[in-house]
Amino acid sequence: MKRLVALALLAGFLQACSSGGGGHKATPTTVAPSSTLTTPTIPAAPTTTAPRPGEPAAPETLESMSFVDASHGFGLTYPGVVAATTDGGASWVTKSRLPGPPDGHGKIVFLDRADGAALFDGLLVTHDGGTTWATTPITRASDVAAAGTSLWAFVAELCFSDQPDCRGHLEASADAGRTWRRLPSQPPPDRFTALARTGAMEAYLVSSFERPDTSFGYRLSTTVDDGRHWRVRGAPCDQSAEDVAIAALAGGRVWMVCGSQPATIMQLKSLYRSVDRGLHWQLVASTGVEGFPPKVGDIPISGHLSKLFVGSDLQAWMLLGRTGLWTTSDGGRTWQLAFPFEIDGQAGPAAFLGSRYGWAVAVRVVWRTTNGARWTSLGTPSP
Repeated sequence: MKRLVALALLAGFLQACSSGGGGHKATPTTVAPSSTLTTPTIPAAPTTTAPRPGEPAAPETLESMSFVDASHGFGLTYPGVVAATTDGGASWVTKSRLPGPPDGHGKIVFLDRADGAALFDGLLVTHDGGTTWATTPITRASDVAAAGTSLWAFVAELCFSDQPDCRGHLEASADAGRTWRRLPSQPPPDRFTALARTGAMEAYLVSSFERPDTSFGYRLSTTVDDGRHWRVRGAPCDQSAEDVAIAALAGGRVWMVCGSQPATIMQLKSLYRSVDRGLHWQLVASTGVEGFPPKVGDIPISGHLSKLFVGSDLQAWMLLGRTGLWTTSDGGRTWQLAFPFEIDGQAGPAAFLGSRYGWAVAVRVVWRTTNGARWTSLGTPSP
């Protein structure tokens, strides 16, 4: 399906190539004055009521979350409001508002209580806990990931749409975003799909590529030396996969979920695991149905694949659109809802620290676990 959309948009892309193409963020083109050129009138962006610094922020407005310890976390809303919590997610206070239009692909990550980065109309960084933000040279990032004092950003170079499946390269910062450099070695120039880091040295990048017969497949690129060298291996997802999510633990233990094109609320899914950095894969669970691996274990067919989080060899969580947060405690073989959730109820992001601490926004409150198993709502849920 992504290939059909790409072909349909190719003509428009070629017309726009002089302005840098599509992608997560486009660079405006300067047009020389002309007596026959009329400057279009751009309507003002609609005004929205947003909380001011120091005012409470509603948790249901969060689109992305990042926690640095059991008490301190940060969140980002669709309009660009940055909020912080010091009580484990029970209450949120507005810190600032990022410049730029609302961003449906916004993301926030923090390294500690002071240093963080936000993917919002470009990549911005903060060194005072989100009170003030500085721009970076990276204006077209599709993803940003943190580990220790290190930040990585995938920089889009060629896209057919505003989705994050773009060709590009990786930039890195070893000083919490103050300076950036292009990694000396890069994965294959495929379309970016997903990135997972287990520490400053170890990372995994999933990308899709076109075969000579016009079909496409997925590759897994791995590094254990901070991106100096990469090994490219086959990924278990095939061309029937529309969505792919990846998560990893240190030492080469990788989880990957392949999801088909969604049909109404349903989506076929298969979960694979590797203990040798993707050299070999084991099918752990599958919904079955023709065109996908035979049914194994019990993985939900309802819900659209969004994110995958891994806390240990046994504990993991899967965020599914329309059906909420799911959890496994047997290495991915069987899955259950983490907490009560009605289909198509209000749902937001999730964040985890190790195998014990986790947070998820659903039914207009934050839910929290401190042991990886039992979840408690930090407020009164409402549809």
